[in-house]
Amino acid sequence: MARGNYPPDWDERRRRVYQRDNYTCQLCGRGGGPHGNLELHAHHRVPISQGGSHDLSNLTTLCRECHNRQHDHDITESPGPNPSAGGGVIEIVLAFTLYHLVIPVGFVVAYLYVLSTVLDTVGGIHMIVTIAAIVAVGVTGGLIGLNWPAVVVKGYGIVIASTLLVFYVGGPTGMVEELGSIVAEHSLLEVVLAIPSVIFGLMGPLLVILFIPVFNRLNSPDS
Repeated sequence: MARGNYPPDWDERRRRVYQRDNYTCQLCGRGGGPHGNLELHAHHRVPISQGGSHDLSNLTTLCRECHNRQHDHDITESPGPNPSAGGGVIEIVLAFTLYHLVIPVGFVVAYLYVLSTVLDTVGGIHMIVTIAAIVAVGVTGGLIGLNWPAVVVKGYGIVIASTLLVFYVGGPTGMVEELGSIVAEHSLLEVVLAIPSVIFGLMGPLLVILFIPVFNRLNSPDS
C-alpha cells in the first residue's frame, strides 16, 4: 500500500482500528488476526483524495477482498483503476475532475448562494442583524469545511482564479451593492463594522479553516 501521505504512527492507528472492530471485516463479517486468517486493512470512510483524515473515526476495518472492491483495484499494489473492472483514462479524468474541480467549486458556489439568500432575507431588518447573519453563515460554512479542508481551499482557489467570485460580487444581488447601501445609508461606525463582515462573508469557510488550526497550535500545551 502506498504510504506517501500517511502519518508516522499509521501502523499503531490501524492496529487500534482492528482492536476496536474486533478484528472483523465491517462489510463481510469475516474475522482476521486472532479470529481468523484474513488479511485486514484500515479503510478510510472518506477518501484522503476527498479531504478525509487519518483519524480513527474515519477508519474502519475491511478484509483485503472487500477493500479491493471498495477501491476497484488491488489496494496492496500501485494505485490505479483495475483494467479488468473497466477502469481507464476516461475514469481517471472523470474522477480527477469530480474531486478536484466539481466538488470544490460546488461547495463555494453553494455557500455563496446560501449567503446571498440569507442577506436577501435579513438585509432589510437592521444593520446589526445583517452583520450577525453574515458572520453566522461564514462560521457555519467554515465548520462544515473543517471536515473537507482540501475541498474548501481548492474551491476558493479555483473560484478566485476563474473570477467567478468577482462576477458574484458585481452581480445584481452581490455584496458590493450591499456594502454600497451601507455606506450611503448608515453611520461611519456601522460602515467600519460592515467592511470586515463583508470580507468575512465572502471568504468565511476559507478563513475559518485556516484560522482554527493556527489557534489550536498557539493554545496547545507545547506552544
